[in-house]
Amino acid sequence: MKKLTYLLFSLMMTSAGLTGKATAGVIIGDSDLLNDSHLTQLENWLGEGPLALTSIYQQQDSDRATDWHDAVDNRVRSFTLIEINLGAQTMLVGGYNPYSWDASLRTYRLTRDEADRTAFIYNLSLGMKLDQDLTTSYGRFQTFNSLQLGPAFGVGMDLRVTSDLNYLSSNLGYSYGDVSRRGDNDYAESFVGGHRRIAVSKIETFTIAHHTHTDVTAPGSLALMGLGLMGLAMRRREKR
Repeated sequence: MKKLTYLLFSLMMTSAGLTGKATAGVIIGDSDLLNDSHLTQLENWLGEGPLALTSIYQQQDSDRATDWHDAVDNRVRSFTLIEINLGAQTMLVGGYNPYSWDASLRTYRLTRDEADRTAFIYNLSLGMKLDQDLTTSYGRFQTFNSLQLGPAFGVGMDLRVTSDLNYLSSNLGYSYGDVSRRGDNDYAESFVGGHRRIAVSKIETFTIAHHTHTDVTAPGSLALMGLGLMGLAMRRREKR
């Protein structure tokens, strides 16, 4: 009887959303790159709870940097995912931009205050995240915004995509990551498998919003069913 009561109570608490279980975020729109595991990792890195990521750009074969900027500029903060090819191996890298992209700037977006240096670049395949530097003046240079480049992070071009969106290069330790290894090619290789002209096969960009979970199942009906079953079990026990 105790086991039955516990199971019914658990059912009611679950249906009412009272179990304390974390609610996962959602991916809105099509994606060839982003899956639930990646979403969970990005949520953990950002540290804001469940997120709703909305697809605003998926690279087409003939796209150039202008096409990417047309889709993503002035669309609030975003995650960009870049699939790169390293021979027979592929990896998924990218970056978080806490501000909107804006090619009209034609230069770097500067974040002079440490509190604003919240961007980061990452390798989702390796579970690596490199934060924007807080210790040097180089850390001010958050992103580079220009129609001449695709996604570009950092003054040393810590991570950047060429204007034809076909290649990625990495020059770490300037605005992101370990500044003591600034310009170290081995450092870049450990992060993205190379230093320059790394082939890009796909780019996707997603805007970021907080996700508020809404139950689609009517919890009241499940709770009432549980109470009814519990009452029936108790009456049977009294007859015994």
